[in-house]
Amino acid sequence: MTVLTRTRRESPPAQRTPAPPRRAPVLSHAFLIGWALLTTLPLLCLGVFAVPAPAGLLLADGAPFVADLDLGQYFRPQAGGTLLVGGTEAACDELEWIADADDFDDVASVEGWERATLRLARRVPALGIPHRPVGLAALYDVSDDWVPIYDRSSLDGFFMACGTSGNQFKNAPLAGQFIRALVDAAAAGVDHDRDPVHFTGPVTGRTIDLGAFSRLRSPTATSGTVMG
Repeated sequence: MTVLTRTRRESPPAQRTPAPPRRAPVLSHAFLIGWALLTTLPLLCLGVFAVPAPAGLLLADGAPFVADLDLGQYFRPQAGGTLLVGGTEAACDELEWIADADDFDDVASVEGWERATLRLARRVPALGIPHRPVGLAALYDVSDDWVPIYDRSSLDGFFMACGTSGNQFKNAPLAGQFIRALVDAAAAGVDHDRDPVHFTGPVTGRTIDLGAFSRLRSPTATSGTVMG
């Protein structure tokens, strides 16, 4: 989706691009000079699966979201009496980078299913294993440090939100406010690359330095996984 909005009457429209893994052909024309410190690539998420939740781990039980980086897995309860189970890029798992985001298999593999359920059973011995896999595969748009890029580009008037690395979907409303702040600042003559824009959270009142999401930043120290 691309939204066009005019930031100033005398300026060309500002183009804001929420960019999924298929963004490369579009953004390659907009980055131009200055896109050098970070890159983003589509990574195949081998499977997010649904399995029957044992007693005590139901949504009605108030069961928590669990991230187990030792096993390279996360799980959480969801509707229908099931657990949603996914991976956190364990060091022993080979990552599958995709050359063409329009050409990949979106069917969760049996191998991924068996690995996920075995790991979960090690933490939840009461787990019941269904006879067939239920899940899906999809792509993450991964940046070098697994931190999103919310920024202008090297092309004036072009802004992007990309590299969300599978962990920013619940932040979408706030990401939209970040981009709006960047567009408004550019319209007011602020050079975000030299003088980073700061955003104040409307609820918490806390200040966020949007330079932390710059395309020109040095890679941030993170878990190097979908957990950020």
